[in-house]
Amino acid sequence: MASNLFKNLQDVLTHILYYYDCNSAGTFKWIFKIDKDKNIRNKIFSLIEILQKENPFSSLSYKDAELLGNINLALNSNNLEVGQITLQQLADELGLKESRIEVQQKRNKHSSIMSIIGVVLTVFFGVISILLFLFYNINE
Repeated sequence: MASNLFKNLQDVLTHILYYYDCNSAGTFKWIFKIDKDKNIRNKIFSLIEILQKENPFSSLSYKDAELLGNINLALNSNNLEVGQITLQQLADELGLKESRIEVQQKRNKHSSIMSIIGVVLTVFFGVISILLFLFYNINE
């Protein structure tokens, strides 16, 4: 399950820093088995800063991070042609993701409608069942 929570080391360190800032010393020690110390917080914060400088796009998917890194490299090397090609690839990737989101939204909308219809039919047939039960028990 932990593999689903954290994409990279930066996420893990940010999580630890969050727990450091939001919990008491006892709770922090209970969770991480180390004492809450300002030096630890400063080291974690420094590591996060180093990781952000090394890989500023680490929170993104590999493909998006790679494309942004290539754009950054093209800008730094003043290679406009590679930058434009990579920028177009990034635009295509974002367009693809946007269309996937739209398809998922449509599916969610249809699923919601079907769920509402299911609830209405369940209540309708439940009421009919109760009425039929009462009708037959009264007539006996």
